[in-house]
Amino acid sequence: MSSRRQFGDFEGRVISPLELEPDELSYWEELCAPAGFLHSPFLSPHFMRAVASVRGGVYTLVVRRRRGGLAGFLPFQFRTRLHKLLRVGEPAGELMNDHFGFIAAPEVCIHPDALLLLAGLTHIQFSNLHEGQAGYGLGGERKQTGMVLSLASSDSGSYWSDLRKRNKNFVLDTERQRRRIQEALGPLSFVFDSANRAAEMENLIHYKRLQYVRTKGRDGLRIRWKRALLEELAASRHSSCQGTLSTLYAGDTWVASHFGIRNQDVLSLYFPVYNPELSKYSPGRLLIKELIEAAPAAGLSSIDCAAGDNQYKREFGNSQYTVFAGAWYRHGICSTAYRLSCSLRWRLLSLQQQ
Repeated sequence: MSSRRQFGDFEGRVISPLELEPDELSYWEELCAPAGFLHSPFLSPHFMRAVASVRGGVYTLVVRRRRGGLAGFLPFQFRTRLHKLLRVGEPAGELMNDHFGFIAAPEVCIHPDALLLLAGLTHIQFSNLHEGQAGYGLGGERKQTGMVLSLASSDSGSYWSDLRKRNKNFVLDTERQRRRIQEALGPLSFVFDSANRAAEMENLIHYKRLQYVRTKGRDGLRIRWKRALLEELAASRHSSCQGTLSTLYAGDTWVASHFGIRNQDVLSLYFPVYNPELSKYSPGRLLIKELIEAAPAAGLSSIDCAAGDNQYKREFGNSQYTVFAGAWYRHGICSTAYRLSCSLRWRLLSLQQQ
């Protein structure tokens, strides 16, 4: 789908992330390296390349200044052939991606209409657009809060001391559960990044899918490319997108696992799963505690829990940010038809739920 378009001071080229030129790949990595809202593994070019390697219809808009060099990148995908025909995009990786947005230098300012025109899109619907994207002139409509476990101190004990001040009962109960499980099953052993990734990933996917069934949730991992993406990310060793598979045992009994991806010192909490037979010991909570304990030695300064109103995020989080959901669209027949179809579908779903 390689194509070139111009708008104002910018020109755009749409390609697969796998077709990035060396200078483009290097510049993209450079943009994601400093601390800030772009410092997420989900905005790394290597995350986008992993998605493109397991799923068709994934593209990147490469934006250049007409009188200068590279300006930025907008990754996106088409959900179906019909969406491609209508030129309706969505974030690359869809629900497997916790962050969406334009990756560019701080001084770049561009209107959503310009991005859509350069990308050849009529409409793009999104969530998880960081508030920092406002600096580019980009925003959304509906707010949501993202939570972070900030571990600014090199000593994880400082985090627990602060947490004890905020929620003493929660800390005491976590410590009590830790003692109980060890008394029942044996000492806890935690591996931050397992060497036996293939077997551990198979176990994680198996129990995660059982969790979806148990909680009557939608099994996103029933789709083959999503399972393949996890395996691809597990093998990724790039500094801006490095797979990390952590495991927790009590004696010889598996307690919990977590697969996450990190951009240098930031770990994104991605796929945690626990042994349902040990639910009385709060295994998910124990897993996060072990991640926090291991963070300083692993070189982590924070754990990004992303957006969503989950109890564990409220209990562990000590910092937050705002993300937006919404849509950008250009006026035209295709965009209008798509928005009308979405409105009709939402109305039908609302009637079914009444």
